[in-house]
Amino acid sequence: MPAFFIFIAVILIGQGIFHIIRAVKLIMKGQDSKDWPQTTARVVKSEVSSFSFMRTGRKRGRLEIRFVPEIEYEYKVNLVPYRSKQLFWMRNLVRNTFDEADDIASQYPIGMLLNIHYNPEKPGEAIWDTKDANKFWWELAASFLELGIGIFILYKALNL
Repeated sequence: MPAFFIFIAVILIGQGIFHIIRAVKLIMKGQDSKDWPQTTARVVKSEVSSFSFMRTGRKRGRLEIRFVPEIEYEYKVNLVPYRSKQLFWMRNLVRNTFDEADDIASQYPIGMLLNIHYNPEKPGEAIWDTKDANKFWWELAASFLELGIGIFILYKALNL
């Protein structure tokens, strides 16, 4: 039985370390992006797409459909054109109904001008809203919790 708990602990510790590294990188990028240069971008695509998947768990085998607003904008840096779909660092735009996704897409009509931030080292990387970068702190906290639980389980398993 301890082998099973050691296995679970190792998985949790590995995931915790992976998620901590990912969260730290995202926090740094989110903070850096607030200081990136800005330019004007024009919305060139604003529509809703859908995808389907089969449920697992209690509702296994049930076909689910989700809707996603697809917003794309173009901008130029030093006369070089770029396109991006990145509006937010963290916000999940997947919605349960077409109307919910369409409400978001309608906020960004084709032709709308956006003031975006672009990475001066990689101008093809851009972001419109840098305010949600602070949400990565929650991911970091959850990652440390995951790591802590893994270490606790490992400690208990080795001391059985």
